[in-house]
Amino acid sequence: MTHWKTLGLAALAVVVPIALVGVSSASALQSGSFTATGGGGKKIETSVVQQHVWTVTGSSLKCNKIVYEGSTEGSETTSQTVTPSYSECTSFGLPSIITNNNCKLRFTATTDKEGGHADAHLEGPECTLTITAKNIFGECITELTPQTIKVHYVNNVSPEGLTWQFTSGGTMTDHVTKSTGVCPLTVGTHTNASYTGEERIMASGGIQYMETASAGAP
Repeated sequence: MTHWKTLGLAALAVVVPIALVGVSSASALQSGSFTATGGGGKKIETSVVQQHVWTVTGSSLKCNKIVYEGSTEGSETTSQTVTPSYSECTSFGLPSIITNNNCKLRFTATTDKEGGHADAHLEGPECTLTITAKNIFGECITELTPQTIKVHYVNNVSPEGLTWQFTSGGTMTDHVTKSTGVCPLTVGTHTNASYTGEERIMASGGIQYMETASAGAP
């Protein structure tokens, strides 16, 4: 079990970049791959580009720092799995702690035909992200269980790497298990959660996203 509390930003290790991988038009794409010039087993380094925001039942959970722990899974793979940790967070206007119970994020390289969006799967045996927000006036406890988050991949030129852009598309579920005092949520299961934010991913030797044109595409 991993706990996150408000922390200062940690310095990221310097990594060796690689050349940008060329891509074709997103509108004609259906699949792709993550390419790692350094091969598998290289530590992934991450940094926030845009603040991450969960919108949970109309109220916001904001985290300034998200760290994804993991290693590259091969020279060319169709998915990449990392373990997320969240810090410098506030929920519903209250200081918050997020507890990760066996959850990982698995990013797939499959895109849709229209916008090039892919899926990040929050998954794992008995996976639960528990958000606890409280002060002397009340307490909110919300659980996020396995589900799919929409994401878009952008290759970076300087510094070279990969950015995961989370979008608000799709339907996400949250479970409010406790609501007292100033907590704005109602106890129960809700299907109106969403997630936005951007995270830069780098690795020793480099990591990029290669898009693959669909059959018949120019």
